[in-house]
Amino acid sequence: MTKRLLAGLVLTICSIYGVAAAAAPDEFIAEAEGTGKAVLWFFGQEVTADVRARVALSGTLRVNGATMSFAAEALAVGSGSGNTNTLAVDAWVAVRGEGKTESGAPITLEGGISVDALAPATASTSGQGTGRFLLLITTPDGRWIVEGEAAGSATGAFVVPADPNTMELDGAGSFSLSGKPQPWAPAPGTALPADWPAKLLAELVRQAALTAGGPPR
Repeated sequence: MTKRLLAGLVLTICSIYGVAAAAAPDEFIAEAEGTGKAVLWFFGQEVTADVRARVALSGTLRVNGATMSFAAEALAVGSGSGNTNTLAVDAWVAVRGEGKTESGAPITLEGGISVDALAPATASTSGQGTGRFLLLITTPDGRWIVEGEAAGSATGAFVVPADPNTMELDGAGSFSLSGKPQPWAPAPGTALPADWPAKLLAELVRQAALTAGGPPR
């Protein structure tokens, strides 16, 4: 009986220790703060928008039991469409940036945020949006694909447009990102995941073309 009690006690202690020592799940959490502009074109009942912004990202990437904090600067370029009644615009905004982890190691982030119905809450200058994001993260330790939820808001003011046939909005926005990273081992010659949405891949190609001639403005 005594041996059985001791064995049970040992098993109980081991199970408790196992739960306490279990590694935290892999996770990606970040905050993105951006400033930029949106140019709007109107065609009948449809409005299209072109967005360009500078974004500062900071957060943590936890993989394989290790957590790394990072900060990065990125360029965001996107386009979308909506209707003139609400000025709500749905868009994929391509994001490409680089930075450092807290240990000084390089980190790059490439992908985009899908903004669903980023609609003004008032007549012109503020709104909230939700959507999802896809990012390819590269560090010296490996490459990961992260997919998750994005939620944020934007504020701004209409300014005199460079093109009189458009409306131009200068503003700022912030997004919270959270998702689960998955290891990515691409086939030779593969730069981006082929199963990403075609619209996002097209925006990344357009972004590369816009910055090919020099640093983005």
